[in-house]
Amino acid sequence: MKKVFVFCIGGTGIRVMKSIAMLMAGGMDTNGFTVVPIILDPHLDLEEKKNLHSLISSYQEVYNRSVSNGSSTLEHLDGFFNSEIRTINELNNQTNDNQQIVGSNEKFSSYINLANLSADNINNHLVSTLFSSKSLNNPLSVGFKGNPNIGTVVLGEMIEGADWFKSFKQHCEQDDRVFIISSIFGGTGASGYPLLEKKIKLAQNEPTVKNAVMGAVTVLPYYGLKDPATTGSDIDSANFYTKTKAALAYYQGNMLSDYLYYIGEKRLMQVYENDEKKQDDKANFIELVAASALFDFLKRERPQQQQFLTRAI
Repeated sequence: MKKVFVFCIGGTGIRVMKSIAMLMAGGMDTNGFTVVPIILDPHLDLEEKKNLHSLISSYQEVYNRSVSNGSSTLEHLDGFFNSEIRTINELNNQTNDNQQIVGSNEKFSSYINLANLSADNINNHLVSTLFSSKSLNNPLSVGFKGNPNIGTVVLGEMIEGADWFKSFKQHCEQDDRVFIISSIFGGTGASGYPLLEKKIKLAQNEPTVKNAVMGAVTVLPYYGLKDPATTGSDIDSANFYTKTKAALAYYQGNMLSDYLYYIGEKRLMQVYENDEKKQDDKANFIELVAASALFDFLKRERPQQQQFLTRAI
């Protein structure tokens, strides 16, 4: 079977993957590819993540019953639930979820061993210039709160040592593909996408990994958050466009994906509460549009040169 490894980075990655699963349930065709979702989010106990796992499990139950009656293999359905979803642990022939938790309850200051620096060490001044005291005291278990400078420091090390990344490299075969979903205006997605892409494209000892056709959808700002002055939130959506411009300046000339899709809104039409624990906002149409990029990508051939795509409605 040919597979597409779908890396779902951060909250937006999780929400777009939910739309992908629902589109597949509704009959969207993956062009013969088995979808292998891999969730990369530092939140240790995020309800959205549990909901996605539950959704994938329910999809698999329906799909498996449609292709097997318990004693023989049946023909694939032409309509609903016509494509397969498998998880990394299933590729490893394991029933338990071996996807290493990307997250930690320790504070960022502890992660970078700030306490080991003496009071007069000049690096203390460097750290205080790069990171606020609030950022240094935030536990990594709640994500990077819109700070890609923190995500860049933490995620690179977490990706390299993760069981799921080793399993991905082990199971990525000829004709398999890679697709990365992330937002560009937050912390986890904006830092995670370039890091993950680079680790895949620079995998010198794994030619099938390095040479896999790669696509990515990066979601531009599409919602706002209530005023942090009244909510006490650490994230100010007034900075989303500034962060997006900075990230796009880096993406230009540095990203290596064969197909890069840009999805977003002209203005922040929807405003949400910033609830780090629940993040139970209703699904957004932009997430559905972003999900459609995967199906477009799976129908395209390897391009002669890098392609940039967007969709206007």
